[in-house]
Parts: sequence; C-alpha cells; structure tokens
Amino acid sequence: FHYFSGCTNNEVFISITLVGIVIFTVLQLSSSADSGANLLVSSVVAVYSVYLTYVACSSNPTERCNPMYDSKGGTDELAVILGLVFTFVSVCCTVYYSSKNISELAAKDGTKAQANIEVILTSDDDPSQKKDTLPAPESEKQGEDETRHFAFNLVMMLISMYWCMTLTNWGIENSGNKGSSATAGNVATFMNISACWICILLYMASLIARRLFPDRDFSSVNI
Repeated sequence: FHYFSGCTNNEVFISITLVGIVIFTVLQLSSSADSGANLLVSSVVAVYSVYLTYVACSSNPTERCNPMYDSKGGTDELAVILGLVFTFVSVCCTVYYSSKNISELAAKDGTKAQANIEVILTSDDDPSQKKDTLPAPESEKQGEDETRHFAFNLVMMLISMYWCMTLTNWGIENSGNKGSSATAGNVATFMNISACWICILLYMASLIARRLFPDRDFSSVNI
C-alpha cells in the first residue's frame, strides 16, 4: 500500500490478496493436525502470493501508479532477479518431485508380477474368490497411467509458458521506444494477479475439500 497506493487497481489487487491470505491461514489453523496442512505450507503460499501481487503491481504501465516503472525503457532489476530466483526454485522442486514419482511408478511396475503371483497362491480354490481378489485389469491401469502422463505433460507445458512470461512479462513496445518496457504492460499485470488468485483459490479448495470429505484419502491424488 505504501509504494503502489493511489490507484484503484493496485489497491484492489493488494486487498484481495491480503483477504485471501487471512482466510486460508484461518482455515489451516482451524484444521486438524492429521489433515496434512501446516503453517509452513500456508507461509510458502502467502509469500508466493505476495510476490505475484508485487510483480502485478510493478507491471502497471501507468507511471503515477507504479514508481518502479520507467517510461524511458529502464528495467527493474529487482523484479528480474526475483523472477530468476523463483524460477530456479520452481525448477528444482518440479524436477525433484517428478523424479520421485517416476521412481515410485517404476517400483510398482517391478513388483506387479510378484503381487499377482502372491494373490493367486494365497487365495483358495474357489474361482469366484480368485476373480474378486485379482488386481484390476492391465488395460485399466494402463489407461490411468496414460491419463496421469498426459496431465503431467500438460502441466509442464503450461509451467514452461508461464516461466517465459514471468521473465519477459509480455511487456509493451511502442514506436520510438517511448513508453516501452520489457517488464510492464496490462497483460502482464492481469496475468500475474490472476495466477496469484488461482494459487490462493486452489490452496483454499484443498483445505475445504478435506473438511467436506474427511473419509477420502487425498494423499493418493497425484499427477
């Protein structure tokens, strides 16, 4: 509010983000300990939301609303550095969890045959009971794996596009370099604030879903 006050858009962006952070923090603190949510996760989401709000406000091409905007074509080095840091951390986290999921999938495939043998050996002579205890057909499992792979590739593609936008910010370019900037523009502003609000809504939805469906195992939901 101190640096980006004076414009309705900036004040609305900051206010909505602040209210969202307060709401999901209250939801997290009022959740049970075994729900999986903790204050660290809420803090990380809050920091990321604040960063996206800062980038959105600093991308405002109106000089009176953005003290960091240079109509002569200057570059906000702080925004670029923060973007690179968040990009690097995001890449590391994505690679780590992706490799972990791939390792788990390979381990499951390696023990699939052994599990089928154990089911057959431990079942009795009743064919109907054998049919009930056998694992799901291979075609169903293959369909589930293909769905997860497609969703994973889609998410990675969207992340790559978003990272490119984060570094270039879909800036504006005018003739004669007057009012041009690689880090400012209306598209960049609304893309970043939309990403911020989507992040907050997704985290709030995950907290509310655990309350609405307490018997469901959300730990098995992955891409």
